[in-house]
Formats: sequence, C-alpha cells, structure tokens
Amino acid sequence: MSLFKKLKGTMEHIFHIGGPLSPFWKTDIGGASSYIAARDYDDNEYTHVELADILRAEIIEDYNAAAQLDVRMFTVYLNGDFDGSSPTSPSNKEFHFCHTSGGSFTAGRVYYRKAGAFVLVPTAWIKFLITTSSVSGTVSLEADWLYAWNGSNWIKKCDSSGIGAGKQYVKVPFDYTTTSFSSTSQIPSGAICTDVIVDLTTAFNDSTIVSCETDSSTIVTNNDIGHSVANQYVVEDITLISSADVCTVNVTKDGTNLTDATIGEGVAYFGYVTPKV
Repeated sequence: MSLFKKLKGTMEHIFHIGGPLSPFWKTDIGGASSYIAARDYDDNEYTHVELADILRAEIIEDYNAAAQLDVRMFTVYLNGDFDGSSPTSPSNKEFHFCHTSGGSFTAGRVYYRKAGAFVLVPTAWIKFLITTSSVSGTVSLEADWLYAWNGSNWIKKCDSSGIGAGKQYVKVPFDYTTTSFSSTSQIPSGAICTDVIVDLTTAFNDSTIVSCETDSSTIVTNNDIGHSVANQYVVEDITLISSADVCTVNVTKDGTNLTDATIGEGVAYFGYVTPKV
C-alpha cells in the first residue's frame, strides 16, 4: 500500500528516488541551493531527465523555459511563415515567422508549435534566424539568409552587398535561342568589374559570335571565346562601372543575327568589387 504524507523538504543535500541504486537529485552541500542536479546512483555522472509537455500556450513568454530550451543555442531555423490573420497549422516542434499582424499574432515575431498550439518565443532569446525560403509581408525576409535582431528590426548578417564587401558575381545564362541575354541584378555604380568567366557548357554548331558587356563596355569579345569548344574562358580586365547597369551577353551570327545555330548554351559570370573610399 502506498503512503502519502505531507512533506515540505529534507535537510539532506541528496534525495534518491527508487532506492540506493537509483538516480538522485543533488544540491550543494550545506543547502545553499545554488544549483540542483540529477545524478546517477554513485554520483559519477549526470543522468537523463525527461520532461513532457512543459511548454504550454498559457505560460507567459518571460517564463517559458521549454521554448528557451528548444531554441537550441539561440539559433532558430525557420520552418515556415504565416499571416497572423490566417495562421497555418504546422507540425509540432517547428518555428514559424509571422510576417503580418493579425488576430493574436504580431508581425516580426517567432512562434513555436507545441502540442497543437503556437507559443510566442521571446525575441531576446533568439541570437540568429536562419531562413530557408523568402518571407513576404509587413516584415519580409530573404531566402537563405542569417538574420539578427538589432532591437527594433531583423537585420541581415554577413550581407555581402554593402560598400567594401567582398567580390561578387552577376550570373547571366545564355543559349542559341535569341540574340541578347541580360541579368536581373546590376553591377552598382562605382564598382569595378574585375573579370568575366564564360562557362560554355554546350558548344555552338555555327560561327556564332559571343560577347559580354556592361555599362557600355565590351569586356569579352569573340576573340576571347572558342564558340565551337565547350570550355571555361576567363577574361581579366579592370573596368570601372560609372553607372549602375545590368550585365549582357550578346549572341550573334555573322555580326548580325543568330540564324543557323540549333545548339549551344552556357553561363557568364561578371565579377566585381566595390572598393572603400
């Protein structure tokens, strides 16, 4: 028969549960209570502790210990995003980002899914956010970026698009189907184009002329490219970009129009740096 007795505590600094060969709770000798630890029966190592569903939606955020544990070193890997007016129903143990306020949800906040409920994760606990796909709304995030909270906004970290950033490349795919291919991104004004790499993955089957230009400067001419041989070609030439411009690959036949080619494709990479003044 079990015995239940009202007991406030013990003056001992260890408390076995299940007998002398069972794990026990331990605090520092003297009962100063600066810590409490779960130890194995002979006090050689820590023992396993299981906690079930201590994360509940009604717990206020400042004391939500389970969410803090699940943040895992304060770096949150976002599994998805949602509009607060029409929240999704993600799987449990996932972090989701509210991009637009609505209902009880606030734009720019991270929510953890546990036991079928959303729990607000304190922003102060989050060191970094890692995105897998783009987020669009009142608060937007780019795909595949690392973000940190600066006290009022999520800021991209390791952003290589600023002044003095490292070398970057603008990518322009091209093939035989038309005469001109342009990039979506631009090389910014004041940058220096340092080189162009042309990766001709499939050779053209006629006397096609391939040239690469940006800011009205032709950097790669047909003399630099073996149009009939699939290979990688590199042209290193310092070109100052006076006005922000897209990168263009021109594909022509006999200097006029592409007429005979039925195969041929590749990718041009325009490399540039933005020097500090």
